[in-house]
Amino acid sequence: MEENNENSTEEIKDAVPSNNENVEATQGKEETETNKKIDTDELKKETTDTINEVKSKVKNVDIKKESKETTNFVVDFVKNPIGKIKEIADNTENKYFITAIFIVVIWAILIAISTISGYSHFFKYNFGDHILTVIKAIIAPVLGIIVIALIALMMNKENKKTLITNISTITATKIPLFLAAIVNLLKIFKLRDTTIITAFSSFCTVISTVLLYFGLKELFGAKEDEKFIKKFLIIEAIFYVAYFVISFLGIYIK
Repeated sequence: MEENNENSTEEIKDAVPSNNENVEATQGKEETETNKKIDTDELKKETTDTINEVKSKVKNVDIKKESKETTNFVVDFVKNPIGKIKEIADNTENKYFITAIFIVVIWAILIAISTISGYSHFFKYNFGDHILTVIKAIIAPVLGIIVIALIALMMNKENKKTLITNISTITATKIPLFLAAIVNLLKIFKLRDTTIITAFSSFCTVISTVLLYFGLKELFGAKEDEKFIKKFLIIEAIFYVAYFVISFLGIYIK
């Protein structure tokens, strides 16, 4: 009987968590909640800082000077895209942020012109619907850049970069799409064969994806491709989940 009682007592002890186990579980839960709070606070701070930086840069921009600098930047980028991406990702003074904004603004204008030209009677019929379509088309690339920048910001724990640096770097990786938008304007002239233009756009999409890989790799400070490719695929997977959700609004991010 005594042996049975002892065994029963031991089984009860094993079944009931010790104080240390309870403490560890509580601490683990608190650490998780703290990390979530830190991530949320950090995201709010980065977003606020980025908005303030945009306001400051736009307010003091010299359009003529910036147009020239942006043109030179794009030319230099075409000559050495990987080197330029590394330079942007490693810059800590927001040197290229206004250039990134300028590229996105011009890109949005090009998309607007291309979208409007696709309607034979833009101002005559369903003007409200047409305007909404143009607005959605303009928002798409901007939102796409922001989504990837935010994903990178939240996932990059070891080599933390600011949201501004993320946006600047990712915008640079989208320059092939920016160039495709310029070429796409040729469709306004109602060319009979637009196969070359379509092929060029597809080629630019592929190049942009490759550059995005290198851009994110620089932001994360990754050295080995074998390890980073997994992280890149996770980022892309999250991006396409966001793409799917946002597409219900009729906005197709790039």
